[in-house]
Amino acid sequence: MKRREFIAMLGSVAAAWPFAARSQQTTASRHVGVFMGLAETDPFTIKYVQALRGGLEKLGWTEDQNIQFIYRYAAGDPDLARTYAVDYLRSVETVALTHSVQATLAPVHNSDEIENAIAALGHERGGGLIVLPSAPITAQIEHVIAATARYRIPAVYPFGSHAKRGGLIAYGVELNDLFRQAASYAL
Repeated sequence: MKRREFIAMLGSVAAAWPFAARSQQTTASRHVGVFMGLAETDPFTIKYVQALRGGLEKLGWTEDQNIQFIYRYAAGDPDLARTYAVDYLRSVETVALTHSVQATLAPVHNSDEIENAIAALGHERGGGLIVLPSAPITAQIEHVIAATARYRIPAVYPFGSHAKRGGLIAYGVELNDLFRQAASYAL
């Protein structure tokens, strides 16, 4: 496999959003990182984690048999959430290297930092960009899309609306469905 570089941009962590990701290991067992902004004992956290486990069990994955969970609970603490996010991204970098992929974290907070990170990536051969859903990036998404087009960088965005605005591709939840489902909570 050719060596490719990916820059994951993370401005800040949306501490209230649950974040789950997985990485393939060299053994048959998989590891799932569960990053929650809520406390471990919060009733919603318990419900979300049970739903995740139940969904995976329906797909044939059983905890402590063929899948392992690594939990991190920020409990509403933004500093702890940032620490967990950085630790998680560092583990992604490590796993990526086992697959001949170099992942580089580029924390950005404003349009100048975004421009500089994308321009630097544009000078690398075979690179790509994974845009994570964070408040500073979402607020500057038009700039990110324009810069990736200008530097001809393939990019994956977290929301379909970003692809509709000109981004190359999106992989994530469909926000319209989430808002539609949220209607039942407004009553």
